[in-house]
Amino acid sequence: MTWTYSPRFHIRRRGIPEKDIEQYIPRLNTVSDVVWETWKANAPKPATLRFYAVDGVINDVAAPLIDYLLERDAEPDEMGWEGRLTYGLDSDEGKALFGTPSGLAVAWLLIRNHGILGRRDLR
Repeated sequence: MTWTYSPRFHIRRRGIPEKDIEQYIPRLNTVSDVVWETWKANAPKPATLRFYAVDGVINDVAAPLIDYLLERDAEPDEMGWEGRLTYGLDSDEGKALFGTPSGLAVAWLLIRNHGILGRRDLR
């Protein structure tokens, strides 16, 4: 399981003095770094990245929001892919989801790898 919060976040929570943090941080500093390196190692053409899916979200920001949206909008007998819910980034729900740690990981991956991926539209 990968936590969306960065190593820097966890190191700070452990009380490591700010001046000493750099020595504890790995080169793969965020979940988006791990996702990108995995994609790059396995994709014949890394620039072809088209989808980024997040499964099993358990962080304290996104999970309650997802639970709320499922309770509010999902049909109980339509759970699964066919009954999936989608929210565009032009909706309040989509903006809220994109502002969670899981959504921000997508943004960070696109920003950090813009030279290879180019401009991408998010929906």
